[in-house]
Amino acid sequence: MAGILLTMLGFGVGMGWMGLLWLQGGCAPREAVHLTQEQAEALRWATSAK
Repeated sequence: MAGILLTMLGFGVGMGWMGLLWLQGGCAPREAVHLTQEQAEALRWATSAK
């Protein structure tokens, strides 16, 4: 009985999480993000091996 309850609770949490992501537009933006030159340089620096 407890297993069924936990399964249903987990399913409800998962569906709620997916619904929230869907309402917010998903995990990634649909259109391209335009960076300024300063942001592009900062991103390049942050992802470099140094």
